[in-house]
Amino acid sequence: MTKKTSESASVTPVDFSRSALEREMLWNILRDWKFTTPVAVGLVGGLAVFVAGAPWFTPLVALLGGGYFCKKFYMDQDDFINNYVTRQLEALRQATDAGTAQLRDELGRLECREGLKQLEALPKRVQSVEKVLNSKFPPSGYTYMRYAGATEQAKLTVLKQLRGIVSRLQSVEHIEGKSCNPRARGRDGSEVSEAECTMRDEQMAAVKDLLAQNEQVLTELSQLGVELARIDTDSVSAPPVDAVIGQLVQLARQAHSYDNK
Repeated sequence: MTKKTSESASVTPVDFSRSALEREMLWNILRDWKFTTPVAVGLVGGLAVFVAGAPWFTPLVALLGGGYFCKKFYMDQDDFINNYVTRQLEALRQATDAGTAQLRDELGRLECREGLKQLEALPKRVQSVEKVLNSKFPPSGYTYMRYAGATEQAKLTVLKQLRGIVSRLQSVEHIEGKSCNPRARGRDGSEVSEAECTMRDEQMAAVKDLLAQNEQVLTELSQLGVELARIDTDSVSAPPVDAVIGQLVQLARQAHSYDNK
């Protein structure tokens, strides 16, 4: 289970809001040599005009970089965003594909009933959102992929949290009972130290926190489906949906940072 957990944790949460995608595009353009090289040459050329008497037109090379920027940011924006979202969506889907059956078995063996309940609810919530998406938008479109990406990210968050729960429960499963006391015993009948009791209590508290975070994500998934159902596809924007996506991203980042503590 440890390997599965580390694989899912390696996927950094993605913000699928339009503004975040535009920032990503801007950052990619600013790092592109087709932009940076002519701009740098133009700036050096401008300095050379004043210092060394270089030809007056030397700084105009920077215009090539400006033209490239305008083309990429304004004319090619939709293509960039579509490709970027497609890649991120595929990465999220690959990360959520494997290990669900094994996860279910471990949660059952460890008697984590609430975790099992969340694992059973997750595909139903995701399918509900996907049904609404399919009725509202073409699957190849940017809008569909953005909302689908947020949904897959929420799914990955819940699965990662459940794997974290399994790891924590496995680490203390040798200690019997729901809480530690001076007479606590291990499953083999041996005495349990106070340090082990403290460790178990800390792990169980962490499990409780992870389960609560999962409930938040599942609630936001339901809300996303509701807000998507209200969308008028002729409308140019859907602020309530973006707000829900923003909340899902925040929860995913919270889980990511919690998992890496």
